Amino acid sequence: MHLLGLKLANIGPFDSVELNFTNQETGKASQLIVLTGENGTGKSILLDSIRVAFGTSFGKPTRPIYREGDKFIIEAIVDRNINSEMINTTLHVDRFDVHGNPQTP
Repeated sequence: MHLLGLKLANIGPFDSVELNFTNQETGKASQLIVLTGENGTGKSILLDSIRVAFGTSFGKPTRPIYREGDKFIIEAIVDRNINSEMINTTLHVDRFDVHGNPQTP
């Protein structure tokens, strides 16, 4: 499974952001992704959002990442190898349960 993109709404400092992690020439998943930026710009929030999209088996966020009272969305676009065929899938989270576990619609 490879991460192809990430869409966030009302997560951390991001009102709305869409990130593309594919190689622009081939359209396939990039082999290396580097996040850089000043302190407090949301690098860790991006990583926590990816962790949330993939579910609790990858751990819970290190801190609250959504804005209390605002509707939020985390979508990770991935490709999956199913029967030797690459299929694009969207992992969608728009709420947490009382224990902090991500919930999907």
